[in-house]
Amino acid sequence: MQSSDGSIGSPFPDIQLRDISVPEMLMLSMNEHDPNKIAFIDAQTERSYTFGEFKNLYKRISSALSGRGMHQGEVICFFSPNSLEFALMFAACITAGLVVSPSNFNSTRFELTYQLNDCCASYIFTTKAFLPVVKASLNSNIKEIFIADKESVNGFTSIFELALNDGKSFMGNNLKINTLQDAVIIPYSSGTTGLPKGVEITHRNCTAMLDIFQQPQFFGSSKRSKNDTTVVFLPFYHAYGLQKLLLNNLLQGVSQVIMANFVPELFYRCIQKYKPFTIALVPPIVNLLIKDTKAREINFTCLQYISCGASPLSKQIEEKFRSVTKIYCLRQGYGMTEATLAVTLGEKDSYKVGSTGRLVNNVRLKVIDQETGKYCGIGMKGELWFKGPIVMKGYLNRPKETRNCITEDGWLKTGDIGYFDKDGYVFIVAPAELESVLLTHPKIKDAGVVGIDDERAGQIPKAYVVKKVDNLTKKEINDYIADKLSDFKRLRGGIDFIEEIPRLPSGKVLRRTLRDLETKKTLNSQL
Repeated sequence: MQSSDGSIGSPFPDIQLRDISVPEMLMLSMNEHDPNKIAFIDAQTERSYTFGEFKNLYKRISSALSGRGMHQGEVICFFSPNSLEFALMFAACITAGLVVSPSNFNSTRFELTYQLNDCCASYIFTTKAFLPVVKASLNSNIKEIFIADKESVNGFTSIFELALNDGKSFMGNNLKINTLQDAVIIPYSSGTTGLPKGVEITHRNCTAMLDIFQQPQFFGSSKRSKNDTTVVFLPFYHAYGLQKLLLNNLLQGVSQVIMANFVPELFYRCIQKYKPFTIALVPPIVNLLIKDTKAREINFTCLQYISCGASPLSKQIEEKFRSVTKIYCLRQGYGMTEATLAVTLGEKDSYKVGSTGRLVNNVRLKVIDQETGKYCGIGMKGELWFKGPIVMKGYLNRPKETRNCITEDGWLKTGDIGYFDKDGYVFIVAPAELESVLLTHPKIKDAGVVGIDDERAGQIPKAYVVKKVDNLTKKEINDYIADKLSDFKRLRGGIDFIEEIPRLPSGKVLRRTLRDLETKKTLNSQL
């Protein structure tokens, strides 16, 4: 039921949030886990750590960091692919009081330089393979660089060397943290609108999200069985990979099989060998599994719950995934970096295909009409605004941008268009809806849709399409869309064929890059 301000709440009761820091939460959970249970396995090499080994190692590394004179609140940038060492260093850093700013390890020198300067990083964690980019990006603030490799290299300290520490300088139990104000993570927004911005995620933001993930309706638990395993391949520099997978699974005691990146053959082998009870997907991988004939040979019956996020799937795509793979436990969620991660999640036992689930505990939603500024009712489309303890503190050193994104009374403006139905299920609409329909066309490999300026309509949708077969025509696509969607959703902005859709590794379409293509095309036509 909508309240007087037009908002709706979660169907689930508010939970009592603990006034606890992330390192405190981590240490408490580690004390409860079976020390002999496997915590992490390298998917490629099968090297592993038990929870007991992991606890011992991260405390030694944390002690070494504190012993080197690192100060609470200093920032360390993580520029590394997924690995067991990433997990170790992350746990070590937060228990040493450091703030972690993860960075896309595919970033250019320019992009990394920008982030290092913007977040005032004092330290960097990387691997030997990425040292050329790191060294080209350094500034005078950087005090030391740590690497995940076995041995130190040319003044870059291996975390295995740090792990030789006696552990006596471990500060995890003595940190003085203001959970409401102190940031624990500073990820960077995707940069789809202007330059990327540092997102200040506080300890309270993060622990609230983690408490929500433990709720049973979202397949959560504070203590898992001995055989509960997952396969993880989404990047840890993204909120989905870092908070939902690495940290959440660590707190819940789930064994994690870590892939540095998604490789279909390795993924299939891991499914068959480790029989995970849960995995997390993004739409590009969902589409790959639909189209890859090898996926149809894999027995996925071990899976009890699959979360899917980063961008929405249409009902058609979701139903096709179910019919092709025989996997029926996929549940979508919706969120953004600025909301720590998720504001809606699909429940294990109650879900509507094509939706992003319902509001998580302690979160409210209202839908705002973009023309009138008034709130919308059931089934009415508008901009999604959310409020709750998982809304970020703000953009780092950007008060103006923060005010533009968060209202004075705490509502986070997402910029995404959607609606809720009578049962509280939340749906995201165009351009994701158009993209999802395009991706069901048998001759389309990938697609991205953006709004382009139009004097009469303001903005109209335009599609960028990657062909699966060469004989695909624009007329075929327009006819396909006309058969499936209302007139106002048709591609009145046109269709361009390109070689690749620019995406973040999380799966989100880089719409700014597509808009830049359109701008360049317009300028060239005027010459």
